[in-house]
Amino acid sequence: MFKKSEKLNIVKKNIKGLWNHEAYVKKYKNVKYTNKNPELDHMLNRLKTVHKLLKINVRKGSNILELGFGAGQSAGLFLKEGYNYTGMDISKSLVNFAKSKNKKFIKNKKASFYVGSMDNKLKFKNEQFDAVIIIGALQYVMNLKRCMKEIKRVLKKRGILILAQSNSFAIEQIIAPRKFIKFLMVVFFKEKFTYSYSTTLKSTITEIIGLKKLLKVNGNERWLNSKLFISGDYNPWNFKGKRHILGYDRIKQILKNYNFNFITYSFGGVFFNSNKNILLNIIFCILNILLNGLHKLKIFNFILNRIGSSNIFALKKS
Repeated sequence: MFKKSEKLNIVKKNIKGLWNHEAYVKKYKNVKYTNKNPELDHMLNRLKTVHKLLKINVRKGSNILELGFGAGQSAGLFLKEGYNYTGMDISKSLVNFAKSKNKKFIKNKKASFYVGSMDNKLKFKNEQFDAVIIIGALQYVMNLKRCMKEIKRVLKKRGILILAQSNSFAIEQIIAPRKFIKFLMVVFFKEKFTYSYSTTLKSTITEIIGLKKLLKVNGNERWLNSKLFISGDYNPWNFKGKRHILGYDRIKQILKNYNFNFITYSFGGVFFNSNKNILLNIIFCILNILLNGLHKLKIFNFILNRIGSSNIFALKKS
């Protein structure tokens, strides 16, 4: 049996392997956050919101650090705004790709890109940056305690942290029957990690640790492999690992634990992504307009903050 620290190291190694597997990262190089790609509505709006918060809270010419920048789509946007940009990502392939897309800014010493893990001590000086940005990468960080401490270390006094994550409990992710069952079990057993995108009943039982212990199963039981329990969306990952389940309340608690002062919050303006089906698309557009309108009323904030597509926080170092 592996010790807890050994298991954690295996997960970290697998995550690093995933993001350095060219066949996997290739698709991210071709992603363009535009209105022509409706399935990425929430990502486009998330990036727009981060961009807006950056412009409001951080002056142009400031030094910003983006952790887990992916293929660098956000880097180009921030650089064109006049920020001095430093990016760090665990994928050597994506770092090289971002460098190739931003040669002019690198040559003018406005941009630099590094390979590194958010789980490790950051290779930057104390109070080096005016702002730190994380967009959709925190779920891969296994040592959140070290990560948050390092962010505070490299941020200047009263520096800004902008954290944007897809919401694990977005309404679009939990309205299907099996997804809703999994959502209820995750909440009831306070599960902190997800191990696949599968929504079969078997996956729900075997991946939610508290439920698995309660039922005393190992996954090989005959009844668990019956049609009732294996039917549905079986979507395992091609790597052995886990990701944090990050909803509004958990992210807020993580940030609270490290004494960041809250400036503002946004859900990114999207509850339902666009759909290729014309009728569904019309329905989703109407629902988005309706829910956005209701969100302006404080009485509905408690629920709607927790079911939007994203969780986007702007905070100040205390």
